[in-house]
Amino acid sequence: MMRRTQTRHGFWAGLALGLFFAFGFLTATVLTPTAYAQRTRRRFEYLTIDHGWDDGRWAAQVGREGWLFLGLEFGNPHKLIFGRPL
Repeated sequence: MMRRTQTRHGFWAGLALGLFFAFGFLTATVLTPTAYAQRTRRRFEYLTIDHGWDDGRWAAQVGREGWLFLGLEFGNPHKLIFGRPL
């Protein structure tokens, strides 16, 4: 008798878990709005600066000109990469 009760509980637990995952899948694929890429491609220009150790005195000027920091050059932490839309 004990074994049949355990089997019954296992069935309901599996069914509940399956419905939970099915609802999550349905929500993620159907109900969530789809994001679309922009139809026009934006073009960028890039700037690299080998800053050395000047405490970033040039950073305010570069920012005023509209440049955004993108990252560091791999293998050279003193070369910074900036970009801005054309």
